Amino acid sequence: MSFEALKEDVDTATAFDLNYRSKLWSRSTAKSTYEVLLPKVDLLFAPERDAQSILDGTGEAIADELRTRFDCETVVVTRGADGAIASIAEGSASQSAFDTETLDPIGTGDAFVGTFLSRYVRDASVSEALTRAAATAALKRTIKGGLTVITEDEVEAVIAEGGSEIDR
Repeated sequence: MSFEALKEDVDTATAFDLNYRSKLWSRSTAKSTYEVLLPKVDLLFAPERDAQSILDGTGEAIADELRTRFDCETVVVTRGADGAIASIAEGSASQSAFDTETLDPIGTGDAFVGTFLSRYVRDASVSEALTRAAATAALKRTIKGGLTVITEDEVEAVIAEGGSEIDR
């Protein structure tokens, strides 16, 4: 069954976490592949560096630009130390990064996306999902290794304290 047929037959949302790796394929191949794939995606996550270099996104309205261009319901652009921005039809939302020392950055993006999705599918607002995702990503940076176990209480503490007291 093709992707198009599956999408027509099943009432489901699709999410895609774009992570370009130059060692795996060329920029031009990635760009042409993403341009075919992304119009079929409902929820797009993209690091700002990849959105700029591969998808030619620009400026502060990059999430809005990508949502419009690819007709996604939601686009979240992660911006490292500058936080994240999201675009939906009703408007946009942003979230600053929670400041912490980085012990190990591996898996930070996955922690962010996983947390955003877990909140979003439970009908959290985009702003709430962004806040929890950013707090989880900050906690992940304090943990060595790619596998992370973080509790809801830890996330709540980061949000309440603004990230200033992350101590492991």
